Amino acid sequence: MAEKKKGNKRGPKCRYDEKVKPKLDLIEGWRKEGYSEKWVADELNVGYSTLSEYKAKYPELAEALKASKARLVNNLKNALYKEAMGYEYDEVTEELELSPYEEEIDGKVVEKHKIEKIKRKKTKKKVRGNANLLIFAVCNLDPNWKRIDKEVIEDIKDALANYDEKVSYSNKIFEEAFNKLYPKRKKEN
Repeated sequence: MAEKKKGNKRGPKCRYDEKVKPKLDLIEGWRKEGYSEKWVADELNVGYSTLSEYKAKYPELAEALKASKARLVNNLKNALYKEAMGYEYDEVTEELELSPYEEEIDGKVVEKHKIEKIKRKKTKKKVRGNANLLIFAVCNLDPNWKRIDKEVIEDIKDALANYDEKVSYSNKIFEEAFNKLYPKRKKEN
């Protein structure tokens, strides 16, 4: 008969203790990176239904999955916001300054180059906001903008295209463009 481990109230070591508990940090990391619970179960070599049972039975697993999913959703929201509004970034390019010299190899003179300097050039770049994401965000955030048909969306995109490409979209510009296209539309309260 199998001997019970001391200190373990559940009897012989269960699969959760072997396969899941030691990997809670990994599980959290996987979920933060966007992997599904099904993928996590496959990676742990347990069934998805078994992982669901463990989640219901072990609060530390449920919390790890819940917290990491919340962080993932938050990261996705931040990325969508940044992409929708436009952003600036620094592009760094490197240019090598070479000086030629000759070297004799096996009786032949070979021209080679030696790196003298590396010049780094930093350029500020702007990425224009994404009209589709702006429309999506406004429709989800403002109850007055819940339904906009495809024709209206195309009109808004066209109006926004007339703005200076270097300027990222703002709520004000978006609203101005819409109001110019549809001045008689009243907000529903």
